[in-house]
Amino acid sequence: MVKKLRYYARFIVVCLLLNKSAMIKKLMEQLAQYVEDYNAQFKPSDYAEWNVVLSEISTFLEAEKKLAPVDMEGNPLTCIGRLKYEYAKNDNTQRLKLQEAILVGNYQNQIKFSELTLDMYRMLQSLEREPSLSGGFTKPVPQQAPPADQTTSGVGMTSIEKEPEEDAKSKRSNPRKHLLYRPTFAQLALYVATCFKDITENNCLLIYISADGSKRQVKEGSPNEYVGGIATAVNYTRKAPEKIDADQSALIHTFHPQDLIPFTRKPMFLIVDSNNSTAFKEFNKVFNQPFVCLMSPVEYPTSIKDTTQIGSLFSLFLHCPVKAFAFISDLTQIQKEVWETSITKIEQIEQFISDLIEQDQTLGKKLLT
Repeated sequence: MVKKLRYYARFIVVCLLLNKSAMIKKLMEQLAQYVEDYNAQFKPSDYAEWNVVLSEISTFLEAEKKLAPVDMEGNPLTCIGRLKYEYAKNDNTQRLKLQEAILVGNYQNQIKFSELTLDMYRMLQSLEREPSLSGGFTKPVPQQAPPADQTTSGVGMTSIEKEPEEDAKSKRSNPRKHLLYRPTFAQLALYVATCFKDITENNCLLIYISADGSKRQVKEGSPNEYVGGIATAVNYTRKAPEKIDADQSALIHTFHPQDLIPFTRKPMFLIVDSNNSTAFKEFNKVFNQPFVCLMSPVEYPTSIKDTTQIGSLFSLFLHCPVKAFAFISDLTQIQKEVWETSITKIEQIEQFISDLIEQDQTLGKKLLT
């Protein structure tokens, strides 16, 4: 029975990643029934834990549902926040392609299911291209009758024409992604170093960090202007020391901007979603390699309603701007035509921004997702 429950939980994660809402609803109903049957038959000690799993799934789906306006007939309006286009042009400009992506969720209080936080899920979707029917499939070739003087041992066999290796690579254009839920500093540093090693020429690394800030209290007039970084999880494998300086402990378990400097020997795209994101604004670029850093606001206007139940507003804007605009505008019902027009406008803006980047002669290598 436990294997069946785990199977359903993992299947729900797969359906989440594939945006199969109808299937998730059916699986949820079946999983809830199996959990009740499991409790009735075995009276297990982990019954409460499975109820937590059900609660996490419901909260996760409810957060997404709150952001979806409805049309005039009450039907939810959808928007798939995935990559659709490659803004590549046939010229001799050297471009960077995203090869590796590290997505970190390290907020203590965050909406999650299993080890997938809501913000990580949105960024994961944003780095996926819409699946194509032609991608990843091989083409069957009609079987020709063998010559009369040739004998065959197989009956009814068909040959498969394999695609050229270059074509196969071009269709697998999604970057390789690493999801880290509440990693320690050592774990995060290990993944960054491993991805750095794997980055090949004309490729770049993306690091997305959604985490609590770790601010350092600097005494007034002190020459040390260091203001901290991003908090990482603490995992004491041994007995924790009885006496430890709080400031020293915070320094040890903080991911500092300076920790990334050695890895900027290769192109990097950094996204920091934190209440201490501004710690990365004075990032030292010492290796003359392409580097981009997007930092979230550290505070929001009081006119924006509570965002604790819908995840990070900054990550939402990166994932699906039209949903974010609807949320901050408090729009819960929109005409379908207006919604579709808004999505088209957003796509046009993204195309315009891409064209501006392409025309900028000061950027050197261009960035191609």
